Amino acid sequence: MKKLLIVLTILASIAHSTAGEMKFLWSHSFQDGYLWDIEFMPDNDYFVLGYLDRIELRETGTGNLVKVDSVNARNIEISSDSSKFYVNNYGTFQVRDVNSFEVLQSVKLLDEIDGYPTYYADFCVDPVRQFLYIERAIEYDRDINTNPLFWLSICIYDAETLEFITELTTEDQKLMRFSKMDISSDGKYFALITEGKSKLLVWDLETREQIVDHYMAPHASNEKGEPGDLKFSRVNSDNIYITGRFRHFESDKDHQGLSVYNVFENKIVDERFNIEGNQIATARISFVENEEYVLSTHSYSTKILNLTDGKIEYSKANHYTYGWGGMQRVSKKTNKIIGFMANFFSAGYYDFDTSIEEQNKNEIIYPNPTTSIVTIPFICETSEASLSVFDSNGEDVTVLTELNYNGGDITVDLSRISAGVYIVRAACGATVADYKVVKEN
Repeated sequence: MKKLLIVLTILASIAHSTAGEMKFLWSHSFQDGYLWDIEFMPDNDYFVLGYLDRIELRETGTGNLVKVDSVNARNIEISSDSSKFYVNNYGTFQVRDVNSFEVLQSVKLLDEIDGYPTYYADFCVDPVRQFLYIERAIEYDRDINTNPLFWLSICIYDAETLEFITELTTEDQKLMRFSKMDISSDGKYFALITEGKSKLLVWDLETREQIVDHYMAPHASNEKGEPGDLKFSRVNSDNIYITGRFRHFESDKDHQGLSVYNVFENKIVDERFNIEGNQIATARISFVENEEYVLSTHSYSTKILNLTDGKIEYSKANHYTYGWGGMQRVSKKTNKIIGFMANFFSAGYYDFDTSIEEQNKNEIIYPNPTTSIVTIPFICETSEASLSVFDSNGEDVTVLTELNYNGGDITVDLSRISAGVYIVRAACGATVADYKVVKEN
């Protein structure tokens, strides 16, 4: 192993403070194709990417490509027994073996119904029964701008034969525009939320009876709801986590974050992340640490919500080459995060107990405090050295500084940033060292 040599006297005076931090592991770019979906494989050691023209199997640890196959993969779901996965392209369903990637079955659902073009979009796998719940769209007309008009329904299909069984939604609901949907992990409920006034609909899957019909945005004006995501709790299947902007009246500045709806109580039971200053708007969400926390991602930011304290524990703007504003998934085994945004897909994790070591400021690092330039002895016997600077809130301020490394010392020019406490982070390969620097005016 290549060595990292750092003068150890910097540890003479150490105090520890704990603060969570998002840590990125790797990032890969892609230039060709449109990335639709991303899913962990059952062992979580691999994940699959669904593009407009292919699927890719990659290693979770490195992101490196293992195999690729040509198929349009708009939606990907793992089967209830974890032995296979489904790939959907607007109605052409492939069933593949999770280990060999072999196509076990390929079925094309109806192209037309009563002469109207038909498409099949999002779908859920029943974790208990042998069913798929598939969103079906029938294009019945075009408006004056030639935009398609659809009748929508949720249809139940046999998960083995992909034969149509029945419709879950009713004739009265066919003009609704479905936005997000999910199925509870115990197979008890199926839920979806619509656009417009954002109606939350929930069915009891044992009886197939609709049991919830709730407007998330009841304000009767041109102000519409804007759903972001919908997820059933994995701990309590009666709880549904819903993000979005849901105005209750015209000047409403609340109700644009995370709400928790309880099916048994038939009402919203938690709106702590709807309060101004503690909101996440239309973010996508995943559960972390046995649902003690929620990962919230948006095109411009990543947040960690502490469900015990009801507070946003971590918030940081996404870097354009790292992040997961487009979509993210969290490993149930390791809490490792994979996701994509723009032309990159990335992996990382949230460190809930980050210890920042405070060094003896008057030794080794000099001058410290400083008004501009500080020097830090540092030797990295590899070409993989990288440097960055963070403020006391964990925000990356590297672009406001000038950093140089000559093979023996790091020099940092902090003259362009305001007075405060900063962390200079030096990475040598996989080894990282943090140095506390005080900037004065």
